[in-house]
Amino acid sequence: MTRRRSALLIGVCALGLSACEQTAPVKAYAQAAASSGFNCYQNPTVSYTLPADAQMPRQDDMNCFAWQQFIALNWKASSTHNGQPDTGAPASQLGAPSASGASPPKVWETYALSSDVFRDAAAPPLPFSQAPKQRQLRATARQIEPLKNGIGAVEFASIYQAFSHSWITAQNGRPTYYEVRLNSDEYDYIVANRLYDARAQWQFVQNRTGIHLPDGSDGKGVGAIEIKAAWLPLTDASLYKRFVTAQANIVDPATGRSTQGVVGLVGLHIIHKTRNAQQFVWATFEQIDNAPALGDIGAGPYTYYNPQCQPASDRYQCNVNTKPPSCSGSACDYAAPTQIVRQQPLLPNTGALNHYAQSLIRSSNADSVLQYYQLVSVMWPSSSTTIGGAPLTPLTGGNPQPPTGTGGLANTTLETYFQDTQSYSPNNPPLSQPSCLACHTVATISSQAVPAGWTGKTNYASDYSFLFGSAKPSPATASNAPRSQP
Repeated sequence: MTRRRSALLIGVCALGLSACEQTAPVKAYAQAAASSGFNCYQNPTVSYTLPADAQMPRQDDMNCFAWQQFIALNWKASSTHNGQPDTGAPASQLGAPSASGASPPKVWETYALSSDVFRDAAAPPLPFSQAPKQRQLRATARQIEPLKNGIGAVEFASIYQAFSHSWITAQNGRPTYYEVRLNSDEYDYIVANRLYDARAQWQFVQNRTGIHLPDGSDGKGVGAIEIKAAWLPLTDASLYKRFVTAQANIVDPATGRSTQGVVGLVGLHIIHKTRNAQQFVWATFEQIDNAPALGDIGAGPYTYYNPQCQPASDRYQCNVNTKPPSCSGSACDYAAPTQIVRQQPLLPNTGALNHYAQSLIRSSNADSVLQYYQLVSVMWPSSSTTIGGAPLTPLTGGNPQPPTGTGGLANTTLETYFQDTQSYSPNNPPLSQPSCLACHTVATISSQAVPAGWTGKTNYASDYSFLFGSAKPSPATASNAPRSQP
């Protein structure tokens, strides 16, 4: 099927027309899927081409879309153009392990760091084309302002998970670190409209323009993509062959001292706005050794679970998914391992697709570290809704799929303490479908954008992205001239 015909089919199906069910190609691929355990119009391939949208608005197709993204984003990056693949790198090098842990940067690793876009005093973002710096993993980070529902600030580039404000520690006694990046489509939109400046954000919503991230429909890109990665310092070099690795300067949260070491990727969120998913496609991946599923605990070894845990000697008495107690300074025991399990098992069709994709990767490179990653799930809007103007929160969720309770979207390394579908959701009143998408419906512009003495509404939406909340205001006398991407 041609790209044009595929796009047409997506549009027709999105309208819910019954003719989609009668299309011969759909019948053909549905029949072929019976033996594979998943049902995709187009299966993932080993390719550096980043897809702009899913082939069809169905769960399995969204899952295949996610895997295609994962493969493309983890392709070796171009040495001359950030955010682009090295098209000369053969598939046989996909995910090649590094004995030293210093793997070449992947495509997504050359995206812009959120901290290089939203800077102090609204300084213009660093150029997207700037050479990637060595990764700096800090224990704490600048916080964005507290959300108005009182759940506190979200922290990036730190050891603290969103909303829970708690950390997780692996069985090797090292805490997990997080970073957030964004692609050039989102970067260019922010820079062109000076949205890195809280003052400019306020002007933007007051003129009713509103923040609407690109979705790739103009043909100039693939749409806005945000990446959130979870990294763990690796103390055993024999494990490098099972992880996407990088060298980093790592700040010890207990001592504040920085040391150079190797970190392994344990979790990855891929958030992508597309033409047919105005509420974004939310995909999350994990390294397969992270943690067992509740009720299906094997011998291991696991990165975040000890099957031989002894309550008498364990800091948390072997209780699973237990947040560290509130603490400060030397009272915080960052070295005590967190006993983590997956509370909701992966859906069977997701597991079948994972097996297919992992085998596909091995067929290109038997040693590829990417074979040791799995898709957890994908959330997507079955009723994609275009939003105009300068809307207030909460935004629509677009009838997100899969429905709550049919399979966990939570990543054990990124939402350790929010895996229960009944967990508190940052909305008031609580949302009927707690989920990552539901949480992001309340994302707003920076609270520092609000002028002193303003008594009107302030909860202007930031198109499902919490990144805009970290914007600082420019000094009143500073130049607000935009700085475009070179």
